[in-house]
Amino acid sequence: MRYKRRFERVTKGVELTRATCDFCGGPDVPEDFWDRTEVEIQGTVGSVYPESDCRQRTWIDCCSACFESKVVPAIETLGVKFRTHPVETSLGDPYPDAAWDPDEGAK
Repeated sequence: MRYKRRFERVTKGVELTRATCDFCGGPDVPEDFWDRTEVEIQGTVGSVYPESDCRQRTWIDCCSACFESKVVPAIETLGVKFRTHPVETSLGDPYPDAAWDPDEGAK
C-alpha cells in the first residue's frame, strides 16, 4: 500500500531585480509600456565539451540611447556597417540581406 502526505517545498534562488546602462547609469530597459526595445551586446568564446562548458562570456549592459549614440558609431569607425531591417517583415526570412548560396540554385 502507498501512503501520502502534504508538504510545502520552499526553494531559494537569485533573480535579477534591475540592470543599469554601463555608459549613463540609467535603466537599460525603457519605461514606456509599448516600447519593447532590446539591446544585447555579448560574446561567448571558447569550447564546449561533454563534461563541461569552457567558454568565457563577455557582455555590457546598455540602454538603447547609448547603443545608438555611442556603441554604433564606435563600431562603425572600425569599418563595420550595421544592417537594419524591421523585425515584423523579417519573420519570414530571418536573413533578408544575405546573398543566396550558389549551391541553392542546383536544388
